Amino acid sequence: EAPVRVHVQLSTEYREGLRDASVWGELPGTTDENIIIMAHHDAHFTGATDNASGMAVMLALAEYYSKIPQSERRRTIKFVTTSGHHVGSAGTRWMHDNRDTFLANTVLAINCEHVSIVQTYYDRRAPVLRRSDNIDARRWWVNGSSALAQIAHDAWKSFGVTVYDDMENNASGDMSPMDRDVPSIQLIESAAFYHTDHDVPENVPAPGLEAVARAYAKVIDEVNGLDKAALEPKPLT
Repeated sequence: EAPVRVHVQLSTEYREGLRDASVWGELPGTTDENIIIMAHHDAHFTGATDNASGMAVMLALAEYYSKIPQSERRRTIKFVTTSGHHVGSAGTRWMHDNRDTFLANTVLAINCEHVSIVQTYYDRRAPVLRRSDNIDARRWWVNGSSALAQIAHDAWKSFGVTVYDDMENNASGDMSPMDRDVPSIQLIESAAFYHTDHDVPENVPAPGLEAVARAYAKVIDEVNGLDKAALEPKPLT
């Protein structure tokens, strides 16, 4: 068989002097401990899945917890849209580099990234990529105690959030630089149209956004019933 040759032309534009920054917001609690909820705000192409889907979930959680009186919030909730994800995860790398001070009182970090994606199949007969009417399963990560893992899985199951059977070896995406610095969880999936011009709103099922937001809220509420030590991974002996 003759080799396949493809000629590709890409038209790009470089702009100098542009700046970006992580954006922070806080809902004060009643102790000095905190929970961080984050989502990166930069994107390739339209970025509906990567990462408007994560931003939507983070903002929904911010709206929900803003309606709960401070006296009923055990821990401060920090919301951050992280910068520079596609050039090295600058925002979360800063957290990692300053973990001894900035993360000293953090009991949990949740990363909202690629949370709802339409399930697709590659049909070799056509060949064509076929969309389904379902939501793709998510890769998942938990760094913490067995109690934290149980809380996360129970929440996902309660709201029909589909996940893979086994956990990833590390937390990919924006969580990666700090995945073992504090107890952390995330759901993430990169579909067949990842980083292409097919990353559009039509491929982000709204029920998937709602399910993940509800699951993360359930996680936060149950985590607030446990002390920090009960959430941390058991030291290796």
